[in-house]
Amino acid sequence: MHFIHPLPKKIKNNIHVIYKRSIREELSPEHHTCMFNKNDDPFPEDQIESNNLINKLNNHNKLNFIKNINKRNAINKEDDSEITIEIAVFADYLMIKHFYDIYGKENHMKELKRFIIATVNNVDSLYRHQTLNSNIHFRLKRIDVMESQPSELESIKHDNGDVNKLLKSFCEYQHKMKPVERKDPRYWDHALLFTGFDIYSGDIKSIAGFAPVKGMCSEVRSCTINEGIDFGSVFVVTHEIGHNLGMYHDGQNECHTDCCIMAPSIGSGKTEWSTCSSTEMKVFVQKLGTEPNRAPNCLKVSAKKSKNLNTLPGQDYTINEQCRLFHGKCWRHGLRSHQKLENICQMIWCTDDNEKFRTSHPALEGTYCGEGKICFGGKCVETKMDLKKIDGGWGDWLENPYCGQIESNKCEKCQIDGQLIFKKEYRYCENPFPNNGGKLCVGDDIRGKVCNERLCSSDISIQQYIDNVCKIKSKLPKNIILKMTEKGLHFEKDLCKVWCFIKESTSIKTVEDMPNGTPCGKDSFCLNGECKSLTCNGTILGGDNNDCNLMKNKNLKSPIMTSEWESWLSWSNCSVKKCGEIGYKRRIRICKGSSCSGQDFEEAKCKINCLISENIWLNWGEWSECSSSQCGEKGKQVRTRKCSGEKCNGSEIESQICQIICLKNNGKFTTWSSWSECSPIIDCKTETFRKRTRDCWSATSHDPTCNGKKEEIELCPRTKCIK
Repeated sequence: MHFIHPLPKKIKNNIHVIYKRSIREELSPEHHTCMFNKNDDPFPEDQIESNNLINKLNNHNKLNFIKNINKRNAINKEDDSEITIEIAVFADYLMIKHFYDIYGKENHMKELKRFIIATVNNVDSLYRHQTLNSNIHFRLKRIDVMESQPSELESIKHDNGDVNKLLKSFCEYQHKMKPVERKDPRYWDHALLFTGFDIYSGDIKSIAGFAPVKGMCSEVRSCTINEGIDFGSVFVVTHEIGHNLGMYHDGQNECHTDCCIMAPSIGSGKTEWSTCSSTEMKVFVQKLGTEPNRAPNCLKVSAKKSKNLNTLPGQDYTINEQCRLFHGKCWRHGLRSHQKLENICQMIWCTDDNEKFRTSHPALEGTYCGEGKICFGGKCVETKMDLKKIDGGWGDWLENPYCGQIESNKCEKCQIDGQLIFKKEYRYCENPFPNNGGKLCVGDDIRGKVCNERLCSSDISIQQYIDNVCKIKSKLPKNIILKMTEKGLHFEKDLCKVWCFIKESTSIKTVEDMPNGTPCGKDSFCLNGECKSLTCNGTILGGDNNDCNLMKNKNLKSPIMTSEWESWLSWSNCSVKKCGEIGYKRRIRICKGSSCSGQDFEEAKCKINCLISENIWLNWGEWSECSSSQCGEKGKQVRTRKCSGEKCNGSEIESQICQIICLKNNGKFTTWSSWSECSPIIDCKTETFRKRTRDCWSATSHDPTCNGKKEEIELCPRTKCIK
């Protein structure tokens, strides 16, 4: 019987606690330490019998021995028999608040009940695991969601979650609520409280579960309390009920501590039962009702097995939902570099938008772990179940994101001339979550809702903004080492990033995103570093036109119209001429329309490469003057060139015939001057020379002409060259 309604405490002996993970433990919940104390066992003689059976089991054929044990144990009377434990689940008002915060007013009660059923189903599945060698089945008799806290469970009665006081209060409360007669169809064998209190004991703040030892079938002691805010509680509840059914910790018996559900700490891959746990439970259940101080055997035996659950909890809760419920809405499943999907059956890893990883718990039974496979018994196994692929679907657009810094739903500030002003909206692939290999959602998960149809006006251009950013970033130590300059580039292949030049190189580096709304093309603007187009008649940036009929923005009078740039013209020549030097080149574009957003020019670094080659001739020098000094007479003139290496093919001197044109003579030459000194010796291969001059003079003309040359040059005699 399931019902939900508002409803209006004290045992300290024979109890134990189990630790939960600290919220600060980001990498592993392995150390959920259980403070079980075997001295609290009201029937310690059972353990002696259990250990003897285990030792005997180690010395005989294991399979045959287990069959013999099963034949005489009350827990497994027939091969096809089934033991049923009927449970009642209570959830306090803080659990309601927790689910209200996650799912909202309309869905929180439905989701809380769904969570309770999935948790009990998964506990049921773990108790059916073949390593326990029993046919235990949990039947959910009652769900009691307490919208107002009963007086017996008010926080003042248990000091806001003291484990001893809360367990005592709850065990007495459930006993008060339980029908007196065992034959009453509303009667239950075991009661479980999911609480939203952060339960503790003294200074120990990390307790997750609490239960009396060997209390099953007792009127007052067959009860468990557990923090129920996520599916980590599945393994805590399973562990706690194990103690209630007579199980010790592995390691306090004849079994190792590192493999199984009853290990002192819960962790990765611990989804099986040890032989010790199986034997201890059988011994305890077998003795129920056999002695005056033992509770009667309340466990119901049926010759017919219950039908398998129609839906395993891992099919009802996708792996992303399991992460979200464990860590919060910001989280989803993630695989680290060395992991495979099948590893989730031992431990799920969850990640957030900052790529931070945390563990949660082994995946619920039935969780998809590969094509045609599900998690079962802590392993990824093939299944004959019809795993229907469920494609992901988008949820509604939201004004604030689930994760990260909450934005106050204000329009972006104007930072650059021509910038589009909008406010962001978000949506998530959660309606439904993809499952069983279904497709992820297609489309944008963020968009801009335009605030004004006019582009903003600012004194800062795109190039100025980029240069300002590069100037700031260039002073960072890592960029100083990189030799980043204070000048940047609006790179046409990625217009939504700030690019800065690197000194003595033609390389550029991106340092951050351009502001949201920066123009990046025709009717296109930047959004989170990506260029997005306007949709919905200019009212939305990004998204798609399929959402336009859902728009309720009545402030926009018309779609945004932008002018259009023509294509860029060719680059200019590099500003430097000397090879090896770094310069700049420039190009421009023309605006087609009244006003275009952005710069009408852009600059880029350039470099003239040096041609490094040996044994080639350099360019010829100038021709010498004609060797003849008289007009009309033929002479010779020469020019030279130099070799870039040691030896070049061909001659370094070239000559041609020349002739001085006779001009009307209205002047005459003065006498030649004395020869000058020889030119300096540069190297042993270079000739030296000397020269003399004369002037053309006339008494009647300020610009006389003379036939002949005004200067003569001759080679100097060779002298001994000293290297």
